[in-house]
Amino acid sequence: MAMVEMMMAMIFLAMVGLGSARVIATQQSRQNEFMVAAESLQPKAEIMKTDNNEVPSENQKLMTMKPNMKIFKTEEKLASRLVEHVAALSEEYSTRKGTFTIALSGANLIRNLRNLRSEPHVRSVDWSTWHVFFADEGVQTKMNGGNYETANDVLLSKVPIPESQIHPINGSLDAKKAAGDYHRILKQLIVKGMLDVSPTTMAPRFDLMLLETGGDGHLAALFPGHKLLNETLCVASLDDAPTPPRSRVTFTFPVIDAAANLVIADLGAPEAAAAAQSKAKGSLDSLRPAKMVKLESGEFTQYLVR
Repeated sequence: MAMVEMMMAMIFLAMVGLGSARVIATQQSRQNEFMVAAESLQPKAEIMKTDNNEVPSENQKLMTMKPNMKIFKTEEKLASRLVEHVAALSEEYSTRKGTFTIALSGANLIRNLRNLRSEPHVRSVDWSTWHVFFADEGVQTKMNGGNYETANDVLLSKVPIPESQIHPINGSLDAKKAAGDYHRILKQLIVKGMLDVSPTTMAPRFDLMLLETGGDGHLAALFPGHKLLNETLCVASLDDAPTPPRSRVTFTFPVIDAAANLVIADLGAPEAAAAAQSKAKGSLDSLRPAKMVKLESGEFTQYLVR
């Protein structure tokens, strides 16, 4: 009890120390807050680790970068297999630790989850354990079809996930403020033990990340040649995205690489403009964000429509 009280006191002092006038902390202080929150939960984090608690060697890291490729002739067949994959992971994590954390990115990919709301999944999935996050989102935009909007339309509003366990990025704020707000939400869930952390980097560790990619190889709002490819802050903002909306909030590689299960899907959608822009900049294939994943541990799957 004394340890819990001490932890809560530290959290309170940290929050007070931020001050109401400070909307967002510096990059270093925000990253340190994740580490403090994670270290304060170390006994619980030890319980929630996977069976392999050893720090992966460099060779192991290289092995995890190569995804398990699944190629489908049609998007419909991909969607059917994807839904089975998600449902199986939901059952595994819900049974093992009582929560299932999933992060989504890409409206087209999210639409392919629609069959989760149908039999047999709508009744077999334990929706009460789900915590839903978004790996990126456009902010202060009049564009329709954002990640949260799409997910809510095709799935979230159709299944009984508690509203408090759906965590959208606040699109009414500017990018920097929205990134700071999402950082705060993640930190609170880490402290509560609802969200795991990487044992090596202390970045948030999602049970499943579903990320759509395309012709330019982008992931979330990480684009070829952009400075955020080297960002160490877990939640970052940008106002210069190469495609609309220009202002976005995004997870960065420390979060992507920390995922327990990572699925990257290329649905074969035409992205000629983005690909041409990438080519014009002389982007090498090895520098495409989808090729830069270095998963710490866990399962890496790539779904392709070809």
